[in-house]
Amino acid sequence: MKKITIISLILFSILLSSCYVKTSELASNSLDIKKAVSLPQNTVPVGFDKYEKRVLLMIEDKNQKIELGFYDLKNGKIEALVKPVDSNKNIHNAVTDGKYVAWVEASDNLIRNDWSIYVKDLASRSVTKIDYGKLDNEISSKIPFSQEPKLSLNESKLVWSTYELENDKILCSLILYDLKKNKKTR
Repeated sequence: MKKITIISLILFSILLSSCYVKTSELASNSLDIKKAVSLPQNTVPVGFDKYEKRVLLMIEDKNQKIELGFYDLKNGKIEALVKPVDSNKNIHNAVTDGKYVAWVEASDNLIRNDWSIYVKDLASRSVTKIDYGKLDNEISSKIPFSQEPKLSLNESKLVWSTYELENDKILCSLILYDLKKNKKTR
């Protein structure tokens, strides 16, 4: 049994190393990998602008507040984009489709039961509050996980989920927002 396990591990490691070489060759032909992976400290990539070839970053400042910025893969510079609209909240989730950037600002408590969703139109630079929510502490204590919405954005369609408590049952609502038409559906 030990021989089979050892042989399996060896084969698996060979397989992984060959995949790594192929991936590295493909990526290095189309992009300067040294620039792409040399992101500044206290940054986390959260999205990609396919039109301008930029990476959307969450950037933590010295006060532990999160801001958003684009890292330009061509010149290696960061363009500041968004600071929290509400100074009592922090940015916890962000996405982009290259035309819009959407983000969730939520309270910094563990369950993040007080949140707002904002969208920035990259062409007009306007910021719009799309939705908000707050569960009271009694209800929040019955939902044992982070309650901030998780976002997805594609082709100007923003999707997120929220949680509600009804008759002691946790319900999840899925919401679609068409940014071009300024229309929300459940």
